[in-house]
Amino acid sequence: MRVRNKELRNRRRRKEKRVKELIKEAIADKKSAGRSKAAPKAPVKKVEAAVAEKPKKAAKPKKEAAE
Repeated sequence: MRVRNKELRNRRRRKEKRVKELIKEAIADKKSAGRSKAAPKAPVKKVEAAVAEKPKKAAKPKKEAAE
C-alpha cells in the first residue's frame, strides 16, 4: 500500500507542478501581449510514447474444447 500511496502522491505533485508552469506562462503571455510570440512548445507525451514502443503480444491459441 505504501508504494501505491507514493505513486499517487507523485502523480498529484506532477499535476500541481504542471499547473504552476501553465499559470506562469499565462502571466508572461499577458505581460508580453504586444510583443511577438515565439512558437509554443509541444508538450511531451511520455505515457503515450511508452505505450506505443511496447511490442504487442501474440494472441494465445485457443484450447480445443474437451470432448
